Amino acid sequence: MATTKIRRAVVLTEAALGYLARPPGLDAGPSLLLWHLVKALPVGGSYLSLTDLAQGLAMSRVHVTNGMKQLLRDGLILRGPKQGLLYRYELNPAYFHLL
Repeated sequence: MATTKIRRAVVLTEAALGYLARPPGLDAGPSLLLWHLVKALPVGGSYLSLTDLAQGLAMSRVHVTNGMKQLLRDGLILRGPKQGLLYRYELNPAYFHLL
């Protein structure tokens, strides 16, 4: 049986384009983290292990934690409830629309 990979499109809102275009913008680490989340997060968000995320991106846990703090502070991602040791993260729909 063949498996079908679901493709999706990401639409950036005007607010996102304005944010990403402003100086100084995101450093390389948070930028890599953001685009990985845009690609990997399901539409409704997901519980994430920052340790697993760091290993998957070949980044240090400290860099991932600081990058997530910046993305949260800037409003690009939202953090939801905690389940065990993991928080639920989702892309902020004010900046990203997933199709």
